[in-house]
Amino acid sequence: MARLEAGLRALAESPTLTPDDRAGLERGIQELASQFPGIAIHFDRTPQAAGQQNGPARLVVWAPAVAGAFTAELPQDRPSAAGAFGRLGLTVALLLGLGLGLAAWLGWWADRLCRAHATVEAERDQALTRLDETERRRQALSQAGSLMLWRGDAEGRVLEAEGWATLTGQAEAALRGDGWLDMLHPADQARTTHAWAGARRSGEPIDIEFRLRTAAGAWHWVRCRAVRAGSEWVGLVEDVHERRQALTELAERQEKLRLAVAAARLTSWEYDPVADRGTRISRTDEAVDAPTAPSFTLTDWVDAVHPEDRMQVLARLQEVIAGEAGDFAAEFRVRRRLPAEGWSWVASQGAVTQRDPVSGRVVRLSGISRDVSERREAEQRRILLAREVDHRAKNVLAVVQSVLRLTRRDQPESYMAAVEARVAALARAHTLLAEEGWVGADFGMLAERELALCPPGSTRLEGPPLAIAAGAVQPLAMVLHELATNAARHGAASVPEGRISLTWRLEGPAGPEQQLRLDWIERGGPRVKEPGGRRGFGTRMLEAVLRGQLGGALALHWPPEGLECRISLPATRVVSTENLGPLRRAARAQAGPASP
Repeated sequence: MARLEAGLRALAESPTLTPDDRAGLERGIQELASQFPGIAIHFDRTPQAAGQQNGPARLVVWAPAVAGAFTAELPQDRPSAAGAFGRLGLTVALLLGLGLGLAAWLGWWADRLCRAHATVEAERDQALTRLDETERRRQALSQAGSLMLWRGDAEGRVLEAEGWATLTGQAEAALRGDGWLDMLHPADQARTTHAWAGARRSGEPIDIEFRLRTAAGAWHWVRCRAVRAGSEWVGLVEDVHERRQALTELAERQEKLRLAVAAARLTSWEYDPVADRGTRISRTDEAVDAPTAPSFTLTDWVDAVHPEDRMQVLARLQEVIAGEAGDFAAEFRVRRRLPAEGWSWVASQGAVTQRDPVSGRVVRLSGISRDVSERREAEQRRILLAREVDHRAKNVLAVVQSVLRLTRRDQPESYMAAVEARVAALARAHTLLAEEGWVGADFGMLAERELALCPPGSTRLEGPPLAIAAGAVQPLAMVLHELATNAARHGAASVPEGRISLTWRLEGPAGPEQQLRLDWIERGGPRVKEPGGRRGFGTRMLEAVLRGQLGGALALHWPPEGLECRISLPATRVVSTENLGPLRRAARAQAGPASP
């Protein structure tokens, strides 16, 4: 009815509708009637049409534009069997429609349920897939070195640990809580417990290594890592035993190398020319002033090298880096570490130990160095010794020649004895010089040897330890020999009750004015008097040696009780600064002077 009324009103209010357009009016009625079969539609322009009203079987719509009414006659139900059957059919149709609607509604809900079930099934399949992936990842972790996975509560107490029983042999019930700590190495328990407690307090991840006792009873190194996940801790235990063993073996080898290097008094070094960084492992008592920082630059190292040696050392090092030389080898001087002064000689050898695999560029040199100061000094001493021996030999030959020329020849036997004795004195001085490395001799020992021909107990030697320069040893030996020979022939050493006293001392401050004083005093021998006439060989020898060769002074006195010989020599010409037999001199000083 509503549609029909709307159609009639649309036709009545159409702007194209005019009173004179009868054909258009008919077409509009026909078109509307075609949409509602069984309903009669007509146009009425009579005066009665304006007063028509709607009724149960009539629908009237007034059209002002054409001053008429459009009327639709609805079909009337008749009380008949056909009508009853119609109403029954309508009821059946309504029920059928209701059933079909209900069936459609139920189908719609069934479709939604099927779709929801399919979604749940898909999500379940995805969850199962993720679970399978998780299991595969867990197996992959196990194959990659993970020994077990574990889970703990918020307080860190272990709830379960997959693989723990297989690894340690500890039952699952025993490991729960803190029972797993019983399987740790005693040396690792305190450290692990402290770290685990700190991680629980802070909630930060833990990463620690410790030893576990395995089911076989051996100790096995593992790495435990864990993170807090919500209200639980989850973690894994990895096998790091081989790595820890390798590190231990490496540390042992490095310690052995360090001990070997220290025993050999060597220093090991490495240098990276690309980064310009070097490292050294040296002894704690190293004498050179080399860099002590963990790493240093080439400039830091070269600063300690003697300025005269730097260019040579750098040139050799650059030759190795540039590939122009296979090995590095150099000997150079390095500043000594304070408070010591001067320079130490160092010998260093090295080689290329690593190159860039692509360019072949040198990226590491390794080597060792050692202090060769003693060898260098020994070599220098040998050179000086050879020169000194050559000089001494020439001097000895010259002295022997003088002895032969000055000794009286009128009595062949006494001539031969005198020459032999004086040559023997030179030989003793020569031997003493050789014992001290041709750098000098101790005066006390020189005097003991030259006065050994005197009767035992007849000599008294007194003076401080004193090193005599090499050039003065043989002249002083000849002086002491001549005095001892004279005493044995004519003086205190010629009688049993005679005594000889030899004392020495340094007078004056150190420097060019300092003097060495020697006092030779004889007592208890035959009465003496000053010789007259021509001087003998002994006197001339003393004067020639003391005044001419050593630049000193000689004073001889002949009181009746015995000869007094006082000698003064410049310390700068006869006293040595070398370290001569300190142990021997100390022993002699402790023994004290010889007593008559």
